[in-house]
Amino acid sequence: MPGHVGILFKVKTLLNQRSYNIYDDNSVNPIAPGQFTGTVSYNF
Repeated sequence: MPGHVGILFKVKTLLNQRSYNIYDDNSVNPIAPGQFTGTVSYNF
């Protein structure tokens, strides 16, 4: 039985604009423009 391959990509601020994360404890953190992450997994 062949294994299972998974690929996951997450992109933030695709249009290269500055944005912010705002939390319940009144803290504001900027998000860097143009962030992306990726994960590749293989289950056997």
